[in-house]
Parts: sequence; structure tokens; C-alpha cells
Amino acid sequence: MADPTNPFLPTAPSQTDITAAQVATQQLGDAVDYFLGRIRLPKWVYQKPHRSFVYGDNKTLNTMVSDRLDITMDADSYFLVEGINVQSSQALTSFNDLLTDIQVVDSTYGQPWSNAPVPIRDIAGYGGNPKYLPYPVIVRPSATLSFLLTNNASVTQTYYCSFLGRKIYNMNETEASYLSQRGFYQYVMPVPQIASGIRGVIVDMQVLGGQDFLLRNIVGSEMLEAMASAGTNVGTDVIGQLRDTTNDYYFFNQKIYLRLWIGGQLTRIVNQTVGGNLFKSYSFSKPFNLRKPVYMRANAILEGEFDNVGAQTLTAARITFEGARIYPGAADAGAAQALQAAPAGGSGGQ
Repeated sequence: MADPTNPFLPTAPSQTDITAAQVATQQLGDAVDYFLGRIRLPKWVYQKPHRSFVYGDNKTLNTMVSDRLDITMDADSYFLVEGINVQSSQALTSFNDLLTDIQVVDSTYGQPWSNAPVPIRDIAGYGGNPKYLPYPVIVRPSATLSFLLTNNASVTQTYYCSFLGRKIYNMNETEASYLSQRGFYQYVMPVPQIASGIRGVIVDMQVLGGQDFLLRNIVGSEMLEAMASAGTNVGTDVIGQLRDTTNDYYFFNQKIYLRLWIGGQLTRIVNQTVGGNLFKSYSFSKPFNLRKPVYMRANAILEGEFDNVGAQTLTAARITFEGARIYPGAADAGAAQALQAAPAGGSGGQ
């Protein structure tokens, strides 16, 4: 453990540090709970010397330009990503801040943390209200985390980006490989424009092959914005149903209003300052949390069916499903058997 006289300085492993041998002997018990999302992290992770830490940087993008912001981790420790902050220079004065897409790429895994670019408010928080990941991600020493940024606004924006979490010391490759078999992931479902009165619009989203998906949260800042903006003050309403077609598992008893299951935002604020300056701002999206995560197999298809029951046309928008990608069987045979025996369409609670 860390020196009690200076808890921010890592020390050599002590007797309370878990060893690679101990990981190997206890994986079966931990893996069932860890891979099914019942625990945030195995207990032995907290026995490692660790400290809070933030990696950050900024990038300026011209209008309608895509670019990447690379942030390299320090070589002295592993880093556990627990939250993300991203804000643009336009955030306080216009909605340009919302007109941004982001993908996070991690050299530890060699692939993005999402199947497609994610609307900024579905992947990032701001300042004191960061985006806390439902399942943290372990990143190796000297690895590179990259923000792939796309500025869809009509003005140049500077993006201020950070990853927050903790440095973890005295972790070895065996332990890191074990943790990395589960990691934060998001799937984006595009919903097309739906005119008033149109019903039965079906959209499919497929889970990637070679990995299962543990669905924990649903968030849709772009969809909320689309519904609120339709017809100015009137807005529009859309109802919908979700189904895991692979297991014929419905999420709701019937089609219900999207505003009940895609997270939430506060009302738009206009004339926010004295003198009538038009500072326009939404609160950043809070996800709709599934109290019992839904376990979806590799290649499973999530189907959304939508009806526009409002008086205005809904512009095309996206809904984001977030949770964890899981590589069953990669950690140990016992965990693989437990995953295969998990009931279809569900998992253990938290």
C-alpha cells in the first residue's frame, strides 16, 4: 500500500497487494460478478496503491472539420478511466457545442469505444458534471487515448477535453488483461426523420461479433433536442418500443414516450443574463438507467419501433445505448461457462 505519511506516492508492493497467482486462483468467483456487471471492480483493485488523476488537453477545429486529439498516458502506472469531460469554446453562447460528434480510441484495445461517432452530450459531461462511465476502463502505461472530434457547427470551436479517474500502481500484465476483458462501450442507433402521424418506423442495431454487450444506460441528447425544437414551443412527441430480436425480449409493456426512457435535460434557458444576452443552454444529458442491465449476445439485434404521435415533424436524430463490451472466455474457462449459462436477455443486478 502507499506510504501512510504520503498517500500520493506509490511504493513497492506490500503484503496487501494481490499477486498474479492470487488473480489466477480467484478469477472464477470474481469473474462471474465482474463480467455480468454486478460489481464495478474486483476488490483486489482497491488494494493497489492508487491516486486521483486527470489527463487533459485542447484542440481547435475549423467549421465542418474532423481531427484527433491524442493524449498519452504516463509510463509509471496504469490509468483507470472513470469519467470524461468535453466542452467547446461556444458552449455558453450557442448550441454549437451540441453540433459535435466524438469517438474515443484507445491504443490498449486498438478500436473505438463506440460503433459510430457519438453526439457530444451522450459521451461527455462538463466541469463539475462529468460523464461518469457506468463501467470504467483500464488503460496501460504509455498508451494513447484519442478524441476523434468532428465540428458540425458553422463556426470554429476549441474543444477542452479530459479523462478523469485514477492512476493504479503495482499492477502487472496478467491483472490488466483480466480487467480489460470488460470495458465501457456505446452503440448508436440512428432514427430517421419521422413526419407527424407516421407510425411503425423500425430501426435495427446489431451488436458486434466476437463480443457480448451489457446494456446499462440509454441516453439521447440529440433526440431530446429534436423533439424540443420541432415547432418551436410546441415540440413533438414520439413513442417507441425496444426489442432484443435474438431472444424476442421486449423492454417495455407497450410503446411509451421516448422522453421517459432516453435520459433527461432541463428546459432551455433564454435571456440567461441581465441585459437580454441570448445565452442558450441545455443541461447535459443524464442517462436512463436500467436497474438490472440487459445482457445481449454477440451479433444480437436490438430493434427500435417508433411512432410520431406529435403535431410536428421529427428531424433525424440518434439514441445511444451504453454499457460494457465483454469478451467471454478470454479470462478463464470458469467465467466463460458462467456467461454461457446466464439467462437470455438479462443479467445480475448491481
